[in-house]
Amino acid sequence: PRGQGQTGPSSGMSAQLLTAKLKQARSVEELLRLAGERSNAFNHIHCSAAWNHLGKQAWECRKPQHQPGLARLLRLTGARVPEAGARELANIVHGVAKSRVAGARALFAAVAEAAVPRVCEFKPQEIANTVWAYAAAAHTAPALLNAFAVAAPPRLPDFNAQNFANTVWAYAKVGHSAPALLDEIAVAARLRLHDFKAQDLANTAWAYAKAGHSAPALLDAIAAAAPPRL
Repeated sequence: PRGQGQTGPSSGMSAQLLTAKLKQARSVEELLRLAGERSNAFNHIHCSAAWNHLGKQAWECRKPQHQPGLARLLRLTGARVPEAGARELANIVHGVAKSRVAGARALFAAVAEAAVPRVCEFKPQEIANTVWAYAAAAHTAPALLNAFAVAAPPRLPDFNAQNFANTVWAYAKVGHSAPALLDEIAVAARLRLHDFKAQDLANTAWAYAKAGHSAPALLDAIAAAAPPRL
């Protein structure tokens, strides 16, 4: 990955070691301290690793003492967005959305702008995580959602159950119309319902209802698949 083998100015720490330390941070405080001390060495991969870690500690991220450090990390991440690839862009917004950090609207806007011309580089998990993040953060990004609605259908054979469920949930949650995509997912998901967990079945049924999108074959299949899992 770009930048992964480099050492930042006056960092005294290799890029790989910094990535490892971010992933191994025992607390939000430790991670934010690393980000502050090594900000000159931070690249897009470090930002991705940091937010991926923070997304698993949403409750801790709400504490007042962490807000200045989180705000600095948001600004630092925004400056690194142009360097990021599809994987890093997806990890960043997914982590930010899960962490529920405040003041992230500028970052979501920057990622959307960077991602639109690169949607064909996103893998199925990255597509699902990205659209889920924008819906979870209630950040409207119509150009990005339109681009994914076109780019996603050829990838549907590689979607897993959660990818299907999270994608349709996201479009329904923000009220973004994507009828062709929902039609394609209704066909592809129906053949894979045996892989769906109860939450995936519920989210998928809710999404089609919320979107007002008719998918009788899919809903019949969900109705048949749900009773053994009640």
